[in-house]
Amino acid sequence: MIRGRDRALQDLAIRAGGTYWHKKPEGEGSAYFACADFFSPGLFYFMRRKMTMKKIDSIRPGVAVIIFDECNRVLLQKRADVNLWGIPSGHVEPGETVTQAAIREVWEETGLDVSVIRLIGVYSEPDSQVFDYPDGRCVHFVTVCFEAMVKGGELKPQCSETLELCYFSPDELPDNLLFMHPRWLEDALARQETPFVR
Repeated sequence: MIRGRDRALQDLAIRAGGTYWHKKPEGEGSAYFACADFFSPGLFYFMRRKMTMKKIDSIRPGVAVIIFDECNRVLLQKRADVNLWGIPSGHVEPGETVTQAAIREVWEETGLDVSVIRLIGVYSEPDSQVFDYPDGRCVHFVTVCFEAMVKGGELKPQCSETLELCYFSPDELPDNLLFMHPRWLEDALARQETPFVR
């Protein structure tokens, strides 16, 4: 039986040309795939549709860092590897703590010196954390998401991974946004005292 929110998700999925499964489809290799998008003014939803589970090449620890400016706009980076906008994020390198990795990734991708001020959440659900790269790699990320504040630096990328940097209002996000990132931002805006575990 489909109730409330699931019925709304089903209707949205059908209108978008997809299919929504209330329960995981039976059969070998079937799984949920979550597509996230923002619709004006900031409406967030998931459309789940059946996909064939690809072989996951690796599982990687990752970090994501949400930075707001004085107008409560969020900093996004247009990434060179996928040509999509997203929250500054990256891998944890050997010998690093997740906090050290977060600070390093922000510096490399944005040129900003930041300090971590709170833990937003830890994300590992394959629904949203399995990512296919254009080169064919399929990676399952376990991502620790922080909020950080800017201490210094200049908004200028320090590496070739970044094509553009811009602050956006949460109600006016770009359409070409990495599919897992709206959930992180939604959780950050909830200002929940206890970190999310998803």
